[in-house]
Amino acid sequence: MTIQKISPEGLEIAHAYLENKSDTLAAASALGLAPEEVERYLNKREVRSYIDRIFNESGFRNRDKMGSVWDEVLAAKLEEMDETGLGSSKDIVEIMERMHRFNMDQLAMQIKLAEIGQPAVQINTQINNDGGSNYNKLLEKLIGGS
Repeated sequence: MTIQKISPEGLEIAHAYLENKSDTLAAASALGLAPEEVERYLNKREVRSYIDRIFNESGFRNRDKMGSVWDEVLAAKLEEMDETGLGSSKDIVEIMERMHRFNMDQLAMQIKLAEIGQPAVQINTQINNDGGSNYNKLLEKLIGGS
């Protein structure tokens, strides 16, 4: 588990923003701040990341809760088929295909988010060729004193 660093001001503004249904003007009014200041905080990477995490972990956006709903839908369909004798395996396959598609979409999004979150490593190498370069000639004059 990683600890997310966020300023107390950013946290307060993020909560006001979420409590006011993602309305910047309402959040600014509730906090008694200028909308521009609230917007400035909301544009900070750590505040935006915190809001996104809270948004995705609450309610039916939570992947565990959504998985439970899919399980309930499948169980209800199986029970309905058992009680009435109506329905086909095609109904079950359709539900399972949708469940699988949902899970694959979520996994793809998690992979994209992980890739975005990791900065690329860049290695810069400077190669100074002896001879032919005007830069090397200048360095030799400066260092050699000639």
